Amino acid sequence: MLSDVKPYYEGRLELEGTVKPLGCYIFLHSPEPPSTFPSVHHTALSRELLLRAAKWGGMVNFSYIEGGGKLSAASDKQAVTVFSQRGGRLDIPDVSLENLDDIEGRISNYLNGPVTESTSATAHLYVCTHGARDCRCGERGQQVYNALVRAVRESTSSLAKNIEVSAVGHVGGHKYAANILVFPHGDWCVSCS
Repeated sequence: MLSDVKPYYEGRLELEGTVKPLGCYIFLHSPEPPSTFPSVHHTALSRELLLRAAKWGGMVNFSYIEGGGKLSAASDKQAVTVFSQRGGRLDIPDVSLENLDDIEGRISNYLNGPVTESTSATAHLYVCTHGARDCRCGERGQQVYNALVRAVRESTSSLAKNIEVSAVGHVGGHKYAANILVFPHGDWCVSCS
């Protein structure tokens, strides 16, 4: 009987590798998909932003939206999407090392300000496809990402217009691939297929 089968983590307070709650999650939009990233991927901007995000208990990662096409690899500016644990999102189209003090203030105001309905309507699904970090993410994650993109694109449901699917860099939990981060809710889904 299935009800008699105990999960391997029974008795533990949390799953091995479970991410502690974050004050915010910041996605730097990348013109290249995570499948092209080296095993460890950072830029001067991501490192500086991560140092500042540590004040809020935040995390920084890279995301890629198929067909996004608005970003140039040669540009010194990147678009950013920020999610807080309170919900909602903040989109900033032009983040650079030169304006990071202003951006830090905008993010801090967002984290302490009200959540509006206009920033909460879309479900954002971020699928880890960072294959150079772990092949399971590259294989399983890429399959799930492709299936979700196709399903949203081909859907006739009016709900599909409120779903955005992105590929994301390393999130951890490789053995649980495919991993999906769901925002603005902040849920992390594992072993997706």
